[in-house]
Amino acid sequence: MIEEETVFQKEKEAVICFLEQMTDFISGAFGEDVELTDWLHGIQNHGDYSILAFQCPEMGRLLNQKEQEERLRKEIREMEELYEAVDRK
Repeated sequence: MIEEETVFQKEKEAVICFLEQMTDFISGAFGEDVELTDWLHGIQNHGDYSILAFQCPEMGRLLNQKEQEERLRKEIREMEELYEAVDRK
């Protein structure tokens, strides 16, 4: 039982190391843009995120920022559509 836990812990550490390396790579290659947001969103919402407890300091801040930006874009699109509808009348 202890041997299985040790193996699990080593595998968990290897996966977390990989996630950190990939996050750094994507951030370095693309900056804090859509690719990094998609990567972090995928880590947070798919797979065994809760078991791994992967922590990435910029994850929460970046995901919140991108969600707010998307909401604002949606509101602007809706307002533009309303203005266009009023102008046509």
